[in-house]
Amino acid sequence: MMKSPPKKSAAADLTHLRTEYAANPLGIDVLPRFSWSRDGAGTQRVYRILAARHEDLLWRERTDLWDSGQVESPDTLFVPYGGKTLKSGQRVYWQVHTWNEKGRKSVSAVAWFEMGLLCKEDWPGVFMAPKYCGKGGRGYHSSVLPDDKAGEFWVQIDLGQVESFDRIVLHPCFYREQGEQTGPGFGFPVKFRIETSDQADFSGTRLVFETSDDLANPGLKPFEVRPLVPAKGRYVRLTVIKSFSVGKSSGLLALDEFQIFKGSTNLALGKGVSAANHLVSGVQTGTYDWHEDCLTDGRIHVVEPRHSQGDGNFLRRILRIEKSIVRARAYIGSRGWYELRINQQKAGDAVLDSAWTSFDRRVLYS
Repeated sequence: MMKSPPKKSAAADLTHLRTEYAANPLGIDVLPRFSWSRDGAGTQRVYRILAARHEDLLWRERTDLWDSGQVESPDTLFVPYGGKTLKSGQRVYWQVHTWNEKGRKSVSAVAWFEMGLLCKEDWPGVFMAPKYCGKGGRGYHSSVLPDDKAGEFWVQIDLGQVESFDRIVLHPCFYREQGEQTGPGFGFPVKFRIETSDQADFSGTRLVFETSDDLANPGLKPFEVRPLVPAKGRYVRLTVIKSFSVGKSSGLLALDEFQIFKGSTNLALGKGVSAANHLVSGVQTGTYDWHEDCLTDGRIHVVEPRHSQGDGNFLRRILRIEKSIVRARAYIGSRGWYELRINQQKAGDAVLDSAWTSFDRRVLYS
């Protein structure tokens, strides 16, 4: 059996090897960049970076991933990787060689990094969440889409049978999260139309109402629609023509309550709701989160509903591994804070992971 050659000692003047600011990091999901420090030994004139799947290759000055060759440059910060395409979870070992103005060569120790999960297919898991409890949430919140897809924002009430009605009342949302300045009227459409149909696929539609001009933000004031003649239909749909703007060239739809009156009776109360899309598809998380069923739950919020008004969601899942473990990685993304424990001991020293983001656009993972 061939033995690996003995490792040469690393030069003491090449230190602080970093990949994306970190020493031997896990979960790199961008093009890696390398940095190092030189302590004495003159001015760097040339560098060479080697990257390989196995550490022993580097001590032989061989590589199976990348060899930058000798590059005439004093750069020691953020040198981008330029080798073969890297895969999810792949570990890469790297080393830097430098030469000073007198041609003296220095060789660093070996550092490493691991790639994160790079493809959607690498995430087979689902969010852990309590089932929507039906006790009233913030209301309905669509996905965020480009402005040219405004027509893909719609919500539809199924009254159960053909009904005549004389008034529709739309209640705006009150929503302000960290970093947002919206508050009352969040997500209310700038222009929209309301139609009815006797068919779920909305064949044979009848127009009930359509805005002619852009609407100002209504704040928390209910927006009332009174058709000139009594309207009828089993299905009542609101379709956005011009959406509430969030950021550059994108919009959304959000409503607290969708009421349909015949006299003083709210025909929509407790009735089924369908929507073109959701804030997070297939995930309904607790009393104060978003869900289309909240549009007909009879709860109108005059202040912003928040978890601080009641019990928060504390979720726990226990995973038991029976097989022997050679190496394991836990990749965790959450719409809230989490803590990982292994054999009842907290893993790592981070607190309040994951960091806050706009969860309809981005969920960070560790």
